[in-house]
Amino acid sequence: MGNKDTDLDSDQFQPLLGGTNEDAEDRGDVVQDLIQDESEFVKNMQTVVQVFMLPLREAVLSMQPILNQDQIKTIFSTVEVILSLSSKLQSDLSSVWKEWPQQQNIGEKFLEMTPYLNLYAQYLGNFESAVFTLSECARQQPAFSSFLETAQSSAQANNTSIFSLLIMPLERVASYSEDLERLVQCTESSHADYEACNRAMNKVLQICIGLEDKLIRAKELEQIWLLQQSIKSLTVNLLEPGRKMIREGFLFKQGKMDLKARWFVLFNDIIICTEAIENPGNSRYRLLWKWRMPLSQAGVDPFAPGKRQHGFILKSARKNYTLYADSEETHKGWVDDLKEYIGLARANKSGSSNLLGAMSNSQSVSVSNYLVDKAKGDEDDEFVTAKKKRDPERPTPSWKFPPKLNDAFKTFDDRLIQLCQRWSSPNYIRFYLFLNFFFSLEVMLIVPVVLLMYGEDGLGTELNFIIFLCWGMCSFLKRIIWRTRPYRAQRATKKLERFGSSFPCTTVIYSVFFCFIGCYAYKYYKPDLVWALWMPVPPLIIVVLASMSRIATGLNYPSDCLFGVMFSLIVCVVGSLFFKEPLLGCQSCAWKHCYVWRDSVIKFGSVKGLNMFLLLFGPFASPLLTWLFLRRPVEFNRKSHLAVGFFVGCGAFQLTYLCPRYSPGDQALVWPDTFFNASLAFSFPIAVLCAIGCKLADKGKRGAWKRQIIAGTITTAVIVVSLTFWRVGFMNPEQGPR
Repeated sequence: MGNKDTDLDSDQFQPLLGGTNEDAEDRGDVVQDLIQDESEFVKNMQTVVQVFMLPLREAVLSMQPILNQDQIKTIFSTVEVILSLSSKLQSDLSSVWKEWPQQQNIGEKFLEMTPYLNLYAQYLGNFESAVFTLSECARQQPAFSSFLETAQSSAQANNTSIFSLLIMPLERVASYSEDLERLVQCTESSHADYEACNRAMNKVLQICIGLEDKLIRAKELEQIWLLQQSIKSLTVNLLEPGRKMIREGFLFKQGKMDLKARWFVLFNDIIICTEAIENPGNSRYRLLWKWRMPLSQAGVDPFAPGKRQHGFILKSARKNYTLYADSEETHKGWVDDLKEYIGLARANKSGSSNLLGAMSNSQSVSVSNYLVDKAKGDEDDEFVTAKKKRDPERPTPSWKFPPKLNDAFKTFDDRLIQLCQRWSSPNYIRFYLFLNFFFSLEVMLIVPVVLLMYGEDGLGTELNFIIFLCWGMCSFLKRIIWRTRPYRAQRATKKLERFGSSFPCTTVIYSVFFCFIGCYAYKYYKPDLVWALWMPVPPLIIVVLASMSRIATGLNYPSDCLFGVMFSLIVCVVGSLFFKEPLLGCQSCAWKHCYVWRDSVIKFGSVKGLNMFLLLFGPFASPLLTWLFLRRPVEFNRKSHLAVGFFVGCGAFQLTYLCPRYSPGDQALVWPDTFFNASLAFSFPIAVLCAIGCKLADKGKRGAWKRQIIAGTITTAVIVVSLTFWRVGFMNPEQGPR
């Protein structure tokens, strides 16, 4: 602040303990410095209030909160009262200076303020909780992170970080003691203001000495905050209760072919690895995040094999790293510190409970609340054991979403998440839940059953094939590629909770498929349809609403939705073309030219002559496929019983009744002359009940696979029997509707 440095390192903290003798210094110069420093401090506190705190409060009142009231209160604490107190002191000092040298009662003005210096102590006592809350909110809530970037780049803030502003009251307390000591040293003992200045200095000095440890801790937190702000693609929160930085510097990591320079930072509980960014430009990032390793699960071997010198091995339960220092001194420093803090971390495995035990009661309460909140959404560490590392729903093995793609879409994703989460009130959430229900696999699988029951065999069989192809490919991607959901990665506010991988967005995929069904059916019944400009609008609205329902609830990234649109379009088009290829030497299902004009029509009396193997294939194939998809190591999809049950049921009916090639008597159903509208009333409840039964069987843990197999098998049997009963008994044109 002002024109002098107030950082509290060892040399600058000496005025609190003794001071120097600069008798030649002019008393007026000291007062001018005091006024200048106080004016600068008031200006900075006004920035905190006007640029940061008040807009956050206004957002709460406007029913579009960025932070809630408790978070705002924790972060800013008593900063408004400190601003008022400092403004009064500035005004008093300025009024004295106007009548200088006739009036020089500077000490009296400070004595009037000293009873209120406990406000600084209160602010300092809350500072660590404020830092933790600030850091967590900046990571978990994209809206707040974007707000900070905008506020800090404003003309009034002048690119000063919020942390630098919030730490200024702590620095100001120390500078009061320094300035008052300078004032006493250049004031003669016979001066009228000497006694008042001396008394004010002693009172401020007592407060500063009592807060010395907290001031040092605040500087440690600032050091970690600045480091955290400089790391790109950081996936964890470096600001933790009790954490302090031990050392940092370049080490060379042994790669497959050569050595790679990495910037390592050792804390008292973890060690992190980053890569220096060569040309950061105007970006605040100067490091790229790589990984972290808890010291409680680490080990160190002080000597590395090979001809290179100054090497050591950093060990973990998962992987060992061979590291080299540039000198013997650096090597010894790293190894000694690692040994010391690995030993302390292992002896202190209880972690947070021990940290809380070492703190005061007030700190323990605030920090324990912070740890409880953090435990709900903290992203998994790369180097903890497999049980802790993986999501309970994450299958093994699977691969993380490519970090480079994640970084490439980060700005795009975060901005759209921030935008969409503005519309996340309870009424919007209800609407999003309806969209999630409507564009679901359960609803989608009902369509082919209804079409087959209605007699639309060509369209029904084709959609049955495309749906299963779409589900299978989508499930395969979700099985092998793992992407943590936005709310769990602390990049979105949690509105709903879902398990599984975020990539790709199945709801958007199914919404595109519904649009495809609508457009395809419309063209199917109106082959002479002429293109119109309005036609893309309804599908576009549907896809946008489906995407918003996932983004606004924090369940999917916008990039997941974008990929889902492209993926489903490709699958629908390619699947439709693929279905029409004579892969089995038959195109009857695709073009309806094989069984439509058959004279050997299937009737109830001729059912015995059918290929019963195909008819019974469904109930036997369904549990086998479901078991294969649900059990390890495949663990394909939790809804495998639902998809397999519907697909195999419709497929068994198709092969048995619609394909004369597989019938011993060359029999098949014919194309109905008239469509029986009661088919809808009969088929829809049956399909819905099957979907509900499969949904109920899916409740509970993944281990409920037995219920899922039974539900899928029953679904297949019900669909085959229902289609047989209705199509053969009621839709047969020779028998006519009954």
